[in-house]
Amino acid sequence: MSSPILKRKACSTKIEDHAHTVPYGDRGGVPIEPYLTVQWYVDAETLAKPAIAAVEDGRTKFVPENWSKTYFEWMRNIQPWCISRQLWWGHRIPAWYGPDGEIFVANDEARPSESPRPLWRR
Repeated sequence: MSSPILKRKACSTKIEDHAHTVPYGDRGGVPIEPYLTVQWYVDAETLAKPAIAAVEDGRTKFVPENWSKTYFEWMRNIQPWCISRQLWWGHRIPAWYGPDGEIFVANDEARPSESPRPLWRR
């Protein structure tokens, strides 16, 4: 099935039918459709740098010492951490959208409006 809007606006170069398997829920028997949401990531590499430094300069020690190699391997190859998945478990991300769509992050919603350069005001 092709989109008449895409055809009318000439937004696509080619439209092909594609057969795929639609999963159905066990309980209701209705199709399970993907729900796309905004994804939030933590820059884990930046967070790992002081932790690596703490082990390198001896402030943190592993017992037995051979675990340091495993630690460094993991921390030096760390990937961004998608914290959006935590929302399903009830963990809140301290981020809000201002009236202009600007995203801000703070400990609580009131804090940005108290700052010298507030991102938005009520």
